[in-house]
Amino acid sequence: MLEAVHENESKRQEAEYLRTAWLAANLMNATGNVKRPVTPDMLLGKEVAAKRVPRTDQIRTLEELQREFNAPAPCAVEAL
Repeated sequence: MLEAVHENESKRQEAEYLRTAWLAANLMNATGNVKRPVTPDMLLGKEVAAKRVPRTDQIRTLEELQREFNAPAPCAVEAL
């Protein structure tokens, strides 16, 4: 019982931190005083996974979809 109360309190506190960071990030971005947009994850010090996929992986995935659906992909031939 005590563990459940502690877990609930920590989740509530984490949600409050996230909400405060979201508000602060929106205020910082709205003022225009920062060079790059600030995210709540940046303010909380969390590591964000890289979202960028290498071009070769994009082409490989596009070719797999092309083979699967039998449709020509105009940009895959030009990129190679």
